[in-house]
Amino acid sequence: MYYEIIDDFLPRDSFEEIRRIVLSPKIGWQYSPIITSNSHEQFDGYFVHLLIGDGIIKSEFTDNFLPKVSELMPPHYFITRAKLNLYTRQSSVIRHGAHRDADYPHHTALFYFNDTDGPTILHHPTEGEIEVECRANRIVCFDGFMQHRSTTCTNYPVRINLNINYLPALPVEMPENM
Repeated sequence: MYYEIIDDFLPRDSFEEIRRIVLSPKIGWQYSPIITSNSHEQFDGYFVHLLIGDGIIKSEFTDNFLPKVSELMPPHYFITRAKLNLYTRQSSVIRHGAHRDADYPHHTALFYFNDTDGPTILHHPTEGEIEVECRANRIVCFDGFMQHRSTTCTNYPVRINLNINYLPALPVEMPENM
């Protein structure tokens, strides 16, 4: 199972443009009391802004984000879901439940809007837990069958990322032990 971390993913001006939108009051955030189906923590809950769901545009802001990100993604892919996630600061970093975003072959890309002490944790079948630091303008792309978990942060008011699930141009191999 692959993963790749790319720093300075977008040109600085493109990044600053979409970050201004994300941090503005124009974005309508919806509260979700459940972070993952595996979450049972006392502090469950986060805010979401759905851009694309089931391959259908759901937000007026979709055109602000995806053309910039799409230029740098692999050719011939189809986005099944794209959403902004906002986790509020907590007194300690809380690890949410490990999960997969979908049960069909896909890829996941997580793009970060700010620097925080709340990592994303990938559960690699041979390398074990891999902590990906939350750094502004960083993207981590990985096989969608790899379980992962989000976290909160303690050093910034919010931790914000863009989660994109997409179907690849070529078929993804189904893991034997899924």
